[in-house]
Amino acid sequence: MEQFRRDLQQTLLNVERAYWQLKQARAEVVVLARLLAAFELIDEIIEKRREFDTYVIQRGQVQSRLRLREAEFVGRRARVFDQEDALKALMNDPELNLAADVEIVPTDEFTLDPLAIDRLGEVQAALENRPELKESRLRIEQTRVALGAAKNQSLPKFDVAFRYFVDGLGGNWDRAFSQLSENDFSEYYVLLEFEWPIGNRGPEAAVRRARLQQSQAVAAHAAQIERVIQEVHAAVRNVRVSFEQIPSALRSAQASLDQLEATKARQLSKDPANLEVELTATEALATARSSLAGILFNYSVATVTLEQLKGTLLGYYNIELRDPDSARPVSADWVAPPTGPRTSAARY
Repeated sequence: MEQFRRDLQQTLLNVERAYWQLKQARAEVVVLARLLAAFELIDEIIEKRREFDTYVIQRGQVQSRLRLREAEFVGRRARVFDQEDALKALMNDPELNLAADVEIVPTDEFTLDPLAIDRLGEVQAALENRPELKESRLRIEQTRVALGAAKNQSLPKFDVAFRYFVDGLGGNWDRAFSQLSENDFSEYYVLLEFEWPIGNRGPEAAVRRARLQQSQAVAAHAAQIERVIQEVHAAVRNVRVSFEQIPSALRSAQASLDQLEATKARQLSKDPANLEVELTATEALATARSSLAGILFNYSVATVTLEQLKGTLLGYYNIELRDPDSARPVSADWVAPPTGPRTSAARY
């Protein structure tokens, strides 16, 4: 059951990550499409002014970047299709034909809500709910039982037997059966048997092996605890870093947009030098927007990863495992889902 719980949480995390990867891939396609539209507009302006004040070098500046970005756009669009296929495979919906051309459009927006985190509380929750720790504790209990059985097998053997017989001693089968049924002749004896193997090496070796296995299980459990604490600490840092990067990424995108608009406003002509500045500013804006999408993706996935590393992802999604033969939960350590909306709209 603990293995199933762990596999279920990993599947949920994989689906969540695939969903946000698809969201990020579509956002990057939009960013690149806007960049291509800007380059095509510049190219159109230069083409219209070709007979007046533009040079061949200016057309080459725009065309080289435009064609390069067109090739990149094809690759990013293919990445969207790849992410859709990956999400469909994880969903494993029998009504969804993977061979059909079905488009998946993510409707949830990247969240910008801050997440209140208590590092010690997150660690405590992980130590109480991680399926791996529960599995290791069960292994320790299993080795304890095995050690007790090995100790019993190493003890001296002492058996007591009591046997009672009823005999039929007649000369023919009829008389013998009659004596047997009337219990005319009976006998009994008591047997005491004591056995102590010389050296007792086999059972003693089994006891030592069981003790070593128990020590290994205890050491593995301690190592698992340290690994869980380390993973939770890293996940908490990842959530905090991702959230702290969002304002900087937003300001960077806004600054790039302001720079591009200021560059366009003060340009009197599209000579090669000014054109290069405008093209660079346009690309910088696209880079800033793409970076913002990546940071928002990291933050959205980091929050779910933290829940998975705490072992509370089932409660986070309001999923409850129940015994099919009863209405009660399989275990009493089910965690209630957090209150409030899980995501909020974020425009970028």
